[in-house]
Amino acid sequence: MEFAFALLALFFFFAVYMQFIQIFLLHEQLVFAGFTASRTHAVRGEIPARQAANAIDADARIRIDGNEVLLLRNIPIPAALSDIFAEGNGVLPVTHRSPFFDEIDLTDRLKGDN
Repeated sequence: MEFAFALLALFFFFAVYMQFIQIFLLHEQLVFAGFTASRTHAVRGEIPARQAANAIDADARIRIDGNEVLLLRNIPIPAALSDIFAEGNGVLPVTHRSPFFDEIDLTDRLKGDN
C-alpha cells in the first residue's frame, strides 16, 4: 500500500515537473521569436519581422509598438495548476518585450581610421 502511495506521489511530482518544463520551453521559444522579430525589423521592416516571428512561434500574438516588439502567448495548463497559477482560467499568459535593434551602417567605418 505504501508503495502505491509513493508511486502516485512520484507520478504527481513528475507531472508537475513536466508542466514547468513545458512552460519554460515555450517561454524560451517566445524569447527567441521576439529577438528574431526585433533583429529582422531593424534590417528588413515590419512585415518580414512578423513573418519571422510567426515562423518560430505561430501561436504567439505579435504587437509592434514604438520601439519594441511585444509577444503574447497563452500556455494551456491543467486545472489543478490553473487554480494556483492562472486564477482558474486554464491558461497561463506569458509576455516578452524585445527592444528594436539599432543597426549601425559600418560600410565607411574604416575611412576615418586613416
